[in-house]
Amino acid sequence: NGAGVYAVGGTITACSFTSNAAGGSGGGAYGIGPVLTVLSCTATMNRASSSGAGLYVSGGGDIRNYIANSNTAFGGGGGMAFVGPGSISNCMMAGNYASSDGGGIWVGGGVCFEASTICGNSTAGDGGGVYFSSGEMRNCFIFQNSATGLFSGGGGLYCSAGLVSNVQVSGNLSADSGGGIYNSLGVMDSCVISSNRAVDGGGVMNFISRGVLRNCAIRFNVASNWGGGIYGGTNNLSCIVTSNLAVKGGGAYEARLDHCLIAGNTATGGLPEGGGIFDAVAGNSTIADNRV
Repeated sequence: NGAGVYAVGGTITACSFTSNAAGGSGGGAYGIGPVLTVLSCTATMNRASSSGAGLYVSGGGDIRNYIANSNTAFGGGGGMAFVGPGSISNCMMAGNYASSDGGGIWVGGGVCFEASTICGNSTAGDGGGVYFSSGEMRNCFIFQNSATGLFSGGGGLYCSAGLVSNVQVSGNLSADSGGGIYNSLGVMDSCVISSNRAVDGGGVMNFISRGVLRNCAIRFNVASNWGGGIYGGTNNLSCIVTSNLAVKGGGAYEARLDHCLIAGNTATGGLPEGGGIFDAVAGNSTIADNRV
């Protein structure tokens, strides 16, 4: 582990990790917390046979102004794998790859992840941009990432649990489900999910009914099969679902929507059904100007 640097606590400041290769985790650097700080560092073209090709953090810490570019992990977290608790802020993950999950970053363990940009990353597993399993993620931009595996979920973000708020998710692609977001048990609040693509759930795939989607704008997403905007979930609350497209359920498929606006969605191709919603329930909602 830690081909470039192996650190037990302490502070790593203004370092550049380039073209290192680890047989385990942490191609650029491997850090053990919780008293660990990484400030204003960059990781480029590092490799790890396991996880965290750019940076691997175990036990938590504080990561700020970190940039990871063109790193490759054969486990999870191409740019970074972070096992908290701790905080990640003002970071960028761009053009990284992970064979497992989290092409840009893999995050778990009660982390506050904020004010960061995740773009152009990919994975053969889940979460082309981000794999997020607990804590809070806020004020981030996730765009143009891809999950390319046969059963991959979450082109932009795969969220197994935690709170995701004020995050913009756009232009992402999943080869299977959840072009923008694959939500298992997470809470998505006040997010913008736009122009994503997948086979099912172009914008969002809610796999388990306990996941929550509230106060979100889901627009211009495309599913080549079912659920252009939303697929599934019983806690879709006060959302705006507009201008999405699918064969069945242009706006939503097999979902419950309460206090939502479902407008301008289209079902097209094959045997199109349910321009606005298909096999779904809408309560106290406005359903208008949808097309088949």
